[in-house]
Amino acid sequence: MVFEYFGTHGLRSYIRQAVDQASYLRERIEESPHYEQPVHTKYGLVCVRSTRGEEATKALANHLQAKGFGIVPSKICGQEALRIALGGAATTEAIVEELWQEMLKFAET
Repeated sequence: MVFEYFGTHGLRSYIRQAVDQASYLRERIEESPHYEQPVHTKYGLVCVRSTRGEEATKALANHLQAKGFGIVPSKICGQEALRIALGGAATTEAIVEELWQEMLKFAET
């Protein structure tokens, strides 16, 4: 069904978009003193946590969820982290940028 809808070229483009969006967010995280990646992922998944600790990471999760972002609080090696799965059909570069800007606003509070 997916191949029929997207076709090979469309599916390839769809996956490339998810990878590009995740790469963009990973680069922003790497440049920021406010966040870190507890594990380095591939494809459309990004894992992140606050450098201010577990409570700040939990608060970030609540903040982003309240803003309507579909992030998943998680634990990685026993520590709080957020999983951000990019590549949804309606996810655009503008939405990823909006997510990042919200993360920056949160970090500055």
